[in-house]
This record gives sequence, C-alpha cells and structure tokens, in this order.
Amino acid sequence: MQDQLKSEDVQFGIIGLGLIGGSIAKSLSANKFEVFAEDSNQSYFDAAIKDSAIVGSLDEINTSKDLILIICVPVSAHESVFLKHLNLLNEAKLVTDCSSVKNSVLNYLNKNGLKRDNYVFSHPMAGSEKSGYLNSNEKLFEDKTCILMTGEETQESSLRLCESLWRTLGSKISLLDLKDHDSLLALTSHLPHLISFSLISTLAELKLESNKIFSGGGLKDFTRIASSDVKMWKDIFSNNSENISDAIDKFIEKITLFKNYILEKDSESIENFIENAKNFRDKNL
Repeated sequence: MQDQLKSEDVQFGIIGLGLIGGSIAKSLSANKFEVFAEDSNQSYFDAAIKDSAIVGSLDEINTSKDLILIICVPVSAHESVFLKHLNLLNEAKLVTDCSSVKNSVLNYLNKNGLKRDNYVFSHPMAGSEKSGYLNSNEKLFEDKTCILMTGEETQESSLRLCESLWRTLGSKISLLDLKDHDSLLALTSHLPHLISFSLISTLAELKLESNKIFSGGGLKDFTRIASSDVKMWKDIFSNNSENISDAIDKFIEKITLFKNYILEKDSESIENFIENAKNFRDKNL
C-alpha cells in the first residue's frame, strides 16, 4: 500500500479549476507538489498561476514523473474531456473524477472504449453553495469524507494511489459499490437541493419583499444550498433523473403521510413522526 505521495515522484494534472479543482490545486501546491491545469475560463487559470496554486498548463507536464490526472468538470463535459486528453488518460498512473453522478461518467468511458484499469471514481463530500476558483480553499477537504468507487477493470494499485491522494488532501476514505452511488446520492444530496430550490421558489411566488419574509435562522440554514451553482445542478438533475425521480416519490409518500396526520389532528402520530426523525438525525448526522 502506498501511504504517502512524494513530490519528487508524482505530479498532478487538474482539468477544471472551479471550487473543487481550485481547492485541490491549492492544497496540493501547499504540500509542495507540482500541479498543472486547464480551465475553459482563462481568468481561473490566470488566478491559479498568480496564487502559485499551479505551475503551468497541461502541455507543460513533466514526462519524467508519474502523473495523477484529476477531472473536475460538470458531468456532461466528461466525454469531451476524455476525447481531448486521450494521451494523458492513457499515460497517467491514476485518473479520477469528482462528479456527483457516476453512471454517466461510466457510460462515457464505455462508449469510447477508454482505458479503465487506471481509473477510480471519486466523490469528495465537500463543497459549498459558492462556486468558482475565487471561492476555492486549500482546507476544503480536511476531515471530510471522500467516497471511492472502482470499475471492473480498476487495478488495486490505482485504488491505493487514489486513497493516498485524498488522504494527502486531508480526507477520510469510504468505499462504495459503483452501482449504488447515484441512487444513494439522489437521496442524500440531490433531493435536499431540490427541496431547497422548491421551497425558495414557493416563497418567491408569494412576491414578498425581503423585509416581509419573517423567519429565524432556520429558513436561512435550510435554504443555504439554494444559492448553489445553477449550471452544475442543472447538469446533476439531468444526468441522474431516474434516481432523483424515485427519491422524490419516496419523499412525497412521507410528506403526504405527515400532511394527513396534521389534517387529522393526530397529535400522537405527529409526535412520533417528529421524534423518529429527530432520533435518526441525532444518531447518524
């Protein structure tokens, strides 16, 4: 097992310098690694150079060192990235992505017959409602969980290398079966965002002035994620539609049950419903 990455042996290529890619670059450079990058937004690339988060573009990668390639782009952009950087994907010791939907990424790999023995699927459970390189933070991944998944052809050495990468970034590692990722995240991540967007949309339809939205901290806390990146979440909802639809159905069942308890003034059932929810949250989150 490779427990520690060494700067003299390995270098990094990052495609996408938004919140996640920029935070990875800052953390790795702070740990004295050489980081090369690419982003369609030139201002992100220029800012990363200015911050010394990266040392140059992907064209400047040093062929004498092992390469770890990290893809941090929206789900729907993966195929074009794969096709553009075929040589890097084939040459890299490890390739990993940070997307929130994995089946689409797997389909792009399969569709184009790409090398997969060096590929590990990553999902760092870290982020913010803020987006872009300017909001990136070298400590974003510290003490956060990163989910790792392998394909049928993934080599054990690639998985170990990926574990070392995320530990270097300060993350805790959790392994998950690839086939379970999208349905699980539909419930634990995608549905909460959808509910937050929907609640704010409901309030918006009331056309209340800002000083007429009377609330304590609960509303702000609950709807903070409604300020998340619009294009990223459009992409996630589009690429995980069936699993999210199933999650919505499960939620509707529960909220309909709770609604009926309220309409029936069934105080005991209302109390039990709330208490069960509270106990589960207190124990697990």
